[in-house]
Amino acid sequence: MAQQQHNFRNQVEQPTVLCLSSEEIASLRVKRSTVQFHLIEGRAWITYDDNDVIVESGETINIPASKFRVLISSAIKYKTIHYQIA
Repeated sequence: MAQQQHNFRNQVEQPTVLCLSSEEIASLRVKRSTVQFHLIEGRAWITYDDNDVIVESGETINIPASKFRVLISSAIKYKTIHYQIA
């Protein structure tokens, strides 16, 4: 599986829209404050601080700052997800 890495040390100035195929895993580090994750399309599996969360299309969650990486992947095989980080 391919892996994308994103580092968000502070709040993102403008929302960033990203696309992730079912063959990829995104890894991001949230060092300060929180990052808002909004799923535009698909179903995402997010792991952070020993939590596994399934996010449905249209839902938004806040991911808190942590010393651990956040992992994001598609929760449906062969389905690309589109999401926004703010």
